[in-house]
Amino acid sequence: MTPNRTIVVIEDQDFTDRVIRGALRKRPYDIVTANDGEAGLELVKAIKPDLVLLDISLPRMDGWQVLAEIRATDEVVQTPVVIVTAQGHAASDPRVGALDVEDVLTKPFLVRQLRDAVDAVMERSVAA
Repeated sequence: MTPNRTIVVIEDQDFTDRVIRGALRKRPYDIVTANDGEAGLELVKAIKPDLVLLDISLPRMDGWQVLAEIRATDEVVQTPVVIVTAQGHAASDPRVGALDVEDVLTKPFLVRQLRDAVDAVMERSVAA
């Protein structure tokens, strides 16, 4: 049996964090959360997760800064990142392509959308 894959959720809104955890509860993923950018970045570097779900509007360090740091850190540079944000314009932001984002989900999102995005990233990383 293969071990669970790990997802780091960096989200400062408790409600959204609970929705994400609930949506993925029956999936074979270990979910670790941080509620600010700095703590999230430290978790990513320490855990080296299989996926990061990243909000953009975060205290202490915004999501774009976190993402830039992930992409600048050799040990986690290849970590897939899905942005989960209330900023509707984020999907068209040039940083999405420049910083190699897997997907962008705009809040409020459908639980099915989240599951599909996470499962797709996890399937691609297994196939790679």
